[in-house]
Amino acid sequence: MPRTFSADLTRSGPVAASRPRARSRARPRARPPARPGRHPATIVVGASAEHRAVAALEAAGYEIVERNFRCKVGELDIIARQGDLLIFVEVRSRGNADHGHAAEMVYPSKQRKVARVARFYLDTRDPSYRRVRFDVVAITGATIELIEDAWRI
Repeated sequence: MPRTFSADLTRSGPVAASRPRARSRARPRARPPARPGRHPATIVVGASAEHRAVAALEAAGYEIVERNFRCKVGELDIIARQGDLLIFVEVRSRGNADHGHAAEMVYPSKQRKVARVARFYLDTRDPSYRRVRFDVVAITGATIELIEDAWRI
């Protein structure tokens, strides 16, 4: 089949379909932020809440094993121990209770995600633990509430 050119002198035919398009000379777009929705102030507030949670847990007799455990599955805020019990702690904070209590933010989907990360942690880091528990530290304003055995899997 012969090559043909349309009135605007662009190629048509079988060769035109396989030819790569010319690159645009437009300036590339700026990259989006690494984690949309996470403002630096939010990160500072979260770190402060975790610091307050650790202090409350230690005062309650918990031994902190690890903070901010990250893996390919997700993240655990705090991992603690009481005797032979390994405790995975989710920390949630709210400035005030106008939009609900901080503990209400630990939805079933979040519970499942924390449980998945906990399984990964147990499989890779410390398979000797057989007794585990999931706790929540809910910080609403100046009030810190420890909810032991917040959910079970």
